Amino acid sequence: MTEIRHGLRREAFTLVEMLVALAILSLLVLLVATMLSGVMSTWQQAEARDERRSVARRSLDLMAQDIRLAALPSNHADTNSLQFMIDPPATALSGYLLPHAFFEQAPVATDLAASTTQGDLAVVGYFVRWVGTEACLCRLLINPSSTDYAVYSSPTNWVTPALLDKYAPASSSDSYAGLVGANVLGLWAQALDDNGNPILTTSAGSTTSYTAGAYDSRLGYSVATNGVTEVYGPSALPAAVRLGIVVIDSHTAKQLTQPVAPAAATTNFFGDIQQFVSSLPPPIQQGTEVYTQVVPLSRLSQ
Repeated sequence: MTEIRHGLRREAFTLVEMLVALAILSLLVLLVATMLSGVMSTWQQAEARDERRSVARRSLDLMAQDIRLAALPSNHADTNSLQFMIDPPATALSGYLLPHAFFEQAPVATDLAASTTQGDLAVVGYFVRWVGTEACLCRLLINPSSTDYAVYSSPTNWVTPALLDKYAPASSSDSYAGLVGANVLGLWAQALDDNGNPILTTSAGSTTSYTAGAYDSRLGYSVATNGVTEVYGPSALPAAVRLGIVVIDSHTAKQLTQPVAPAAATTNFFGDIQQFVSSLPPPIQQGTEVYTQVVPLSRLSQ
């Protein structure tokens, strides 16, 4: 009896089938990569936004806290002691890329051991300093126990570039003693009257003593409401201070190649900030956010 063996028939992909399968696989890989890229981009954008908000919240909260504590002499006729100033008239400070900066005295001294004999009214201030291509919002703090405390001994020269360098260096060699927020490109501050308008007139009625955005508590202010002029001063705090900061995230900051300075201030607070943002290179603009806040001041301190 003859045994007949049947050979096994082997199936194989044709070249066309392999090319089709490869094309489908490539398409799937591309789709997955696109989805992952989109998810990663969304995550990075959210992370950058959270970073900017965190810096802005911390910075604005600290500035608002100090502003609310701003102190003036009990004798309002005394214009040679405690002061509150936005853009002080010291031309040497222009190297800190104003506008704007503000300086004051407030009960926030950290030298508790000396507070019982020398009080707690420290010199406080905020300004933007550039360290290379990194923009730093800095806080100046000089305790009344310091030999550099010149509020009473030199009331026209109690804040200087040398003091900013010494007490608010924002450099790693000094443990970033003055650093409040990194990557803050600009700070704007505007004194407001009782009607929420920019203060342009001193208590003596001068409309030329204040440059746009500047304020000097030694000059006070006056405001006309319904034909009636109310005078605050000659030593007076503004009714409120409007703050604005422009913040970028650390990823965007890596694209900065040089410091950027705001133009001279005008009475158009929001317009000034928008003009500054518009002047930035497009890649920087995409990672930029503007944050503002109005800080009312208590009449009890005036």
